Amino acid sequence: MTSGGGVPPDQDLIYRGFAAACHAAGRDVPSRLAFTADADIPVSRGLGSSAAAVVAGATLANTLLDLGLAPEALLAVCADIEGHPDNVAAAVHGGACLVVRRPPPGGGFLTVPIEIHSALAFVFAIPDLRVETKRARAALPASVPHATAVQAAARGAALIHGLVTADPDALSVGLDDLLHVPYRRSLVTGYDAVTAAARAAGAYGATLSGSGPTVLAATTPARAAAVGEAMIRAWADIEVNAETFVDF
Repeated sequence: MTSGGGVPPDQDLIYRGFAAACHAAGRDVPSRLAFTADADIPVSRGLGSSAAAVVAGATLANTLLDLGLAPEALLAVCADIEGHPDNVAAAVHGGACLVVRRPPPGGGFLTVPIEIHSALAFVFAIPDLRVETKRARAALPASVPHATAVQAAARGAALIHGLVTADPDALSVGLDDLLHVPYRRSLVTGYDAVTAAARAAGAYGATLSGSGPTVLAATTPARAAAVGEAMIRAWADIEVNAETFVDF
């Protein structure tokens, strides 16, 4: 088996997804495979490139070999490779999703689509920096105080409410993360200046996209361009190049 980038099969995420789907369906992996893949998702930027690759491979196997795996089976297979279901659920189902692991004995995942309010726009600012997932995960503590966990759960609920209703206060509070940003912000040069610039330009809030270094800001469509320009300028002030895109 070869891939477009010459990556060994055990390191190629598309191949791993393909093989995992075959195994889940009780089928052998074809002995001769060649992949050529094009993607416009930047790697190691906190934008879900690894989950997209895994899901692409699994979906390819499911379709090409007629494996008959349902979406939930694909989610389980790919989440096992990725290590968590967050980006996998969005790649499998499309759109924004809330996904949680079901408790035993049933197990599996509960996936709920989130209808993002049409009055919201999301600005992604991608700096010319890299934060490897392994390093970002190593920065997290093994545990947090109970009071912090309670407050984080409340902010998570506020975030969902804000996304669905476009409530500015709920978005501002919900985007102020307690579980990973405090430990990872130091890995992203200029994080505080960039998020402050986004808010000053009219964003309801700004935070890391995934493990970073991309910064995501929530705002209105009318303010999206100004927010993106402000984040680029903030990084330029410390000699870091960045680019932006907007998702409505």
